[in-house]
Amino acid sequence: MLLESCYDVSLSNWRAIIGPKGLSAAQTAYWEDVLSRVVASDEWKVVLDQQFWDANFLRSKEFAKYMDNEYAQTKTIMTELGLAK
Repeated sequence: MLLESCYDVSLSNWRAIIGPKGLSAAQTAYWEDVLSRVVASDEWKVVLDQQFWDANFLRSKEFAKYMDNEYAQTKTIMTELGLAK
């Protein structure tokens, strides 16, 4: 957390895998299962450790809520700074 122009700012760098529009619930569940196993693997934990990253795997519905919140916060800040309407 840092103080920048009278705003408490906390930034994170996230990564996402996005599928095509119209994926079925079964297809989404399949990929969520695959990716949940990847992030639980010892190999992934080594990469996290080497890169000093934090793990925060979100399934599609959780990630959509996260992105909605990120958008709202960013829009508020950008609007208050006069950089967005």
